[in-house]
Amino acid sequence: MPSRTDIDPVDIPPTLLPHLLLTEVTDHARLRYRLVGTAYRNTLGVEITGRYVDEIFRNAYGHYLIELGQEVVRRRRPIYTELVLPPVGDGTERFIQRLSLPLSTDGTNVDMLFSGDIVEPVALGSPDTPSAGRERFTETLRLIL
Repeated sequence: MPSRTDIDPVDIPPTLLPHLLLTEVTDHARLRYRLVGTAYRNTLGVEITGRYVDEIFRNAYGHYLIELGQEVVRRRRPIYTELVLPPVGDGTERFIQRLSLPLSTDGTNVDMLFSGDIVEPVALGSPDTPSAGRERFTETLRLIL
C-alpha cells in the first residue's frame, strides 16, 4: 500500500482535486476528514475538514460511510461504490461514484483513506432519475479491487 507521502498533489490533474478526500483512521477506528475537496464541500454546504464522520452524519448514511471505511481498512484493498442519495433541500437526488483507497505509513496498517467522489445531481421526474421518490440512500454497486 502506498503512504500519504507517496501522493504529491502536483501530480494530480487540477480538475480532479475538488473531488478528493483524505480521511484519517484514528487509533479508535474513527474516521476524521483531513482534506476535503471543494466539490464535496460545496455539495454539503458546510466545512467538514478536521471533523469526524460520526459527528457530521448522524444517520444511516453516516453509518454507511463508516462501514465502507472500515471495510477498506479491514481488507486493505480499494473499494469502488455507486449509490443514490434521496432528495435533499433542493429536491434533487444525487448519484455518487466513489473510489476509496487504503494508505499506510508502515505498509501494513491502514491509517488513511484516499477517496475520490463524483457527485451528480439528478432532478426528480427526469427520465434519467435512478429512483424517483426514494426516501433512503441505496448502494447500487460495490466492487472490491
